[in-house]
Amino acid sequence: VPEANSFALFFEKLSLEKGFDELTIYAEDGTLVQRLTGDVNDIYSETIHGKRAKLVFKSDKSINQYGFDLTRIAVK
Repeated sequence: VPEANSFALFFEKLSLEKGFDELTIYAEDGTLVQRLTGDVNDIYSETIHGKRAKLVFKSDKSINQYGFDLTRIAVK
């Protein structure tokens, strides 16, 4: 997000196999911001400092869930 010093990601829907599948958010400097698992809707991530984020999705492939919809970014 070029115009941001910090921002948050909005997940309209997130449905992952709790405890087995997870979405991890890192700031551009590699700092862990947040780990998400289970079922949540309409949430913003913790604040991410910097202009970029790295999202890492891990799954054990045993049970299929919806996944996630990242639909907005809030510039702070």
